Amino acid sequence: MSALSGRWGGEGGAADDPSGPLWYRGLAVEDEEAVREVLEIVRRTHGARHIVIGHTVAPAQEIRARTGGGVILIDVGMSRGYLRGPAAFLRIENGRFITVMDGKERELEIAPANPAEAPATFPSPNASTPAAE
Repeated sequence: MSALSGRWGGEGGAADDPSGPLWYRGLAVEDEEAVREVLEIVRRTHGARHIVIGHTVAPAQEIRARTGGGVILIDVGMSRGYLRGPAAFLRIENGRFITVMDGKERELEIAPANPAEAPATFPSPNASTPAAE
């Protein structure tokens, strides 16, 4: 934790903040309207088209999309020490979002994103200027 605390705000910074990016669970549990509001802020601020989150087990222990694919929940509780959920992962390939769970593939239904909404470069946490793709 200390490396993250030092990089993102020091003591009491993003790494420790319960409503910060490492601990906030609202995108997984809040109602759709609240999630859309947060998503809009994230899209405007960071240019992200999709947010993939873990740390909160998805309903029915399966990878699923919320808000048309703006948020994708990937935590299926597969830890042996927790829920012993199915082995699963998300593969993003050629613009397709494919879940693989227990060896079976399924494409998530993702609403088309407007490429003009997201920048071609994204800021690096270690730099003050955008990093090249």
